[in-house]
Amino acid sequence: MFLRAELDRVINHTPARKLFLPKGTEKPRRSITEAERAALYKAIEFHKGKVWILFMLRCGLRRGETIPLRWKDIDFETGILTINKAIEYDRDTPKVKSTKTESGIRYVPIPPDFLQLLKERKKIRREDDNHLIIYNRNGRMFSQTQVRRMWISVQRRWDIALGAETSPHGKVLTHVLDQDITPHYLRHTYCTDLRRQGISLIMPSVFELFSRHFHRLFPHRFHIYSAQYDRIQ
Repeated sequence: MFLRAELDRVINHTPARKLFLPKGTEKPRRSITEAERAALYKAIEFHKGKVWILFMLRCGLRRGETIPLRWKDIDFETGILTINKAIEYDRDTPKVKSTKTESGIRYVPIPPDFLQLLKERKKIRREDDNHLIIYNRNGRMFSQTQVRRMWISVQRRWDIALGAETSPHGKVLTHVLDQDITPHYLRHTYCTDLRRQGISLIMPSVFELFSRHFHRLFPHRFHIYSAQYDRIQ
């Protein structure tokens, strides 16, 4: 703002010219360790946030992409998840924003074991294709506050699963889990898992990303996925 005023000759010199932003203290994101991964699976086994966590860890979704997911976004025949929307919060209220361009739509393969879990979940709940996959007790999308509370709840169980000391009332006294871990670490872990499989992350389309390696990751679904790609082109 001050620079713009200086350029427009509203002021002679910007008072911000000699100001410097302090160096950030945020830790670089990392993949979770194998011990952390095993403890996380244990922590979410019977947790309400299990599917939410698995969408980030097993499919690489961003946190904002998990909240508006509906059953119709999953093709259970091909095991492909379509990502075409995300959430922005306005004063804690979720607002759906759609992908503005066709190139912004992603088609993500769902690992077979996770796909089976989703099939069972949908069947047990008897939900139609337009129903939200993840929702609060009122059947609506989670608010930002509710998402934060769910993550804190997952963190606590995860910490305890790693061996954190607790009080008789269940309060964590000594943390074992890195408290800087955020949901984005799970997406980062997913990307790292792909790199370890030898899959490049800089290809322009999801099919190009997975087609060279999908047969190795999910051999029984590769031909189905190829047909799905032909259909959506």
